[in-house]
Amino acid sequence: MNTPITKMYRGTSMLAFLWHLLKNNGFRAFLGMIRRWIRATFGQEQIILNSAGLFYAPPPKMILMAEEAGLRLQTYFRHRDINDAGLIRDCEFRYDYLFSV
Repeated sequence: MNTPITKMYRGTSMLAFLWHLLKNNGFRAFLGMIRRWIRATFGQEQIILNSAGLFYAPPPKMILMAEEAGLRLQTYFRHRDINDAGLIRDCEFRYDYLFSV
């Protein structure tokens, strides 16, 4: 059984977001967001479009920035993830860090 992959909208246009919902989540989600949009227009609801991108820094830069902010590195390692075949693998670019104050 295949589970669908949820696609996230990463933009700043409400109309593009509505199109994204219609295309990826269907008519019910589209209508529900139109309802929320109308309520938000009158101050009864708040909609936040998440357009934030990802921040990437290699480990030496990330560690330096953290130390400049007063943190001390305890350890870091490559993030582990499960691939499409269900096997655990090390991520190519993602790291997990453990800092202390």
